Amino acid sequence: HLNTNINGNTFNNLTTNTSGSFTFISHNFALLASGNCTISNNSIQTGFSKTVAGNTVTLTATNSTSPNTSTAVYTNNNFSNITVTGATGITGFNNTDGGTAPVKTVSNNTFNNWTGGTSAVLGMNFGYWSGASNLNNNTISNISGQGAITGINIGSSANTASPLNINTNTITGLISSGTGGSVIGIVSSNSSPAVNIYSNNISGLSTTSGTCTGISITGATATAVYKNNIRNLSSSATSTAVSGISVTSGTAVNVYNNFISDLSAAASNSSTALFGLNISGGTTVNASHNTIYLGSAGTLTSPGTTFGGAGVFVSSTTALNLRNN
Repeated sequence: HLNTNINGNTFNNLTTNTSGSFTFISHNFALLASGNCTISNNSIQTGFSKTVAGNTVTLTATNSTSPNTSTAVYTNNNFSNITVTGATGITGFNNTDGGTAPVKTVSNNTFNNWTGGTSAVLGMNFGYWSGASNLNNNTISNISGQGAITGINIGSSANTASPLNINTNTITGLISSGTGGSVIGIVSSNSSPAVNIYSNNISGLSTTSGTCTGISITGATATAVYKNNIRNLSSSATSTAVSGISVTSGTAVNVYNNFISDLSAAASNSSTALFGLNISGGTTVNASHNTIYLGSAGTLTSPGTTFGGAGVFVSSTTALNLRNN
């Protein structure tokens, strides 16, 4: 297919009572060398409800072997007001279009007011990246459930973007309650030659179990994390870690000019409960000019006798250049 446009579709007040999976938009064909697929201006009107537990609700699914001379565009979609029950997962954009991967633009999309069940919720999942790709100006807000919740996952199945920019996204109100699960705003394992994660606003993340992290770097060749505003992250678990920015792996990661504030683990017994920068892995990390204010009034207290935290934590195996924070 040379050009495919999936535009302007409205899903109005739908309810499904199946235990099977439900997918709104799906295509599994490879784009031609100069082909394009645009998914834009699609929306849910009023709401969508899946009343029987089981499997996954997916907004868009793409899986093929398109080349890096093709392009994929996701823009101005609004998929909001989704409710599922029980062991039903929710995945928003799920793009696993492999091969050498299209150049991607993902911008100005809105995911708001999702109520999950006990399974994981994932806003955006893009595993293959090439060329000058961008994921920006998206809003993911008011997402709740009782399992793990991740706003944006930047995978590492193809790592040839130059640059890959993840910027100016707003991720707020990701809340895992009940049995709970780990909550992450943005996680990136991509090792493209230049990955830039900047000017994102991440706030209001909380969990009753597992870790709570604003931005997590789990792989990198040369990744820069800068000018992000990360605030109001919390966990009510007795043993957990709340981190503004976490680095667990990567060759070179530059972390600078970020503002991190209002981290809370008020029930924790852990001596490693709160971290502004949590650098537990990676070859070299350069951290400079970051502003870290761990808590607001009262949040640095806990009934646990071993409760503790750190503005900056670094593993002894990582080469750290720490300046002007």
